[in-house]
Amino acid sequence: MIASHLAVVTLSFLMLALQADIVDATPLKDGPQRRLIIATIPDNPLSQVGMPLLEQIYQKVGVAVEFRPIPPARATNMLMREQLDGVLARFEGFERQAIGSIKVPVSLTAISLVAFAREDQVARLRGGKGRPVRVGLLRGLSVGLELEKFSEPMLANTTEQLMELLQHRRIDVAIDVDAVGAYFIRDKGLDDIRIVSRPLRTLPVYHYLQAKHRNLLPELTLVMQELKDQGLLDSPHQVFLERLGIDSLTLPADQLMVPEDLMVERLNRNRLLAQP
Repeated sequence: MIASHLAVVTLSFLMLALQADIVDATPLKDGPQRRLIIATIPDNPLSQVGMPLLEQIYQKVGVAVEFRPIPPARATNMLMREQLDGVLARFEGFERQAIGSIKVPVSLTAISLVAFAREDQVARLRGGKGRPVRVGLLRGLSVGLELEKFSEPMLANTTEQLMELLQHRRIDVAIDVDAVGAYFIRDKGLDDIRIVSRPLRTLPVYHYLQAKHRNLLPELTLVMQELKDQGLLDSPHQVFLERLGIDSLTLPADQLMVPEDLMVERLNRNRLLAQP
């Protein structure tokens, strides 16, 4: 998303066919290590932070990991069918969706969901005048927003799609993670798109494993808690946010909107951008 000072940052996980047997991951201190296969969300720039961090954590417990970009819905199904060893990061409560998964109970970070809009639409949005606001959401990201007006938005499978819908005026507002949306704004040179709301919701994210690897949970929890206490889980994410220059993409504080400022058009479900 960011075409200026983040042009040098590249997405490093366009790779690998989805094959190979998943082996038991009991830590081995001697001899060759067995690998855990961990799913990432395709084209999610936060994986640039999460992958090296998680690899470091697993090294400390003597387990090798391999990351594979897999769409979230498919990764959830694979996890439940024991075809995957874990997912890099998901919102709290993911274990209720992916039966048979377990949470490492130390949050990797917290993310904020915000509203993005074209700068030339800000006055109309704030005034609440004219036609209802057309809202776009990333598929699966609306959970917990508690915004009843957003019950039938236009859905996109990737943030890049969401920002393109906004750029081409097919929607008026896009709801997404602040850092992820900001990344694509920069990468694609979308200089007329801004963060226009205060955080709609701030959510902790956790690493999840397939339940058959619950023997790893005590050691992983211990290592992650030590890193958390030292600030080493939060600092890489903070550095990433600073590199994005989110403040320069955000409206002044006294101009930021809250959910009540938005009137939302109820779109017909057959207008969804893509099916799962």
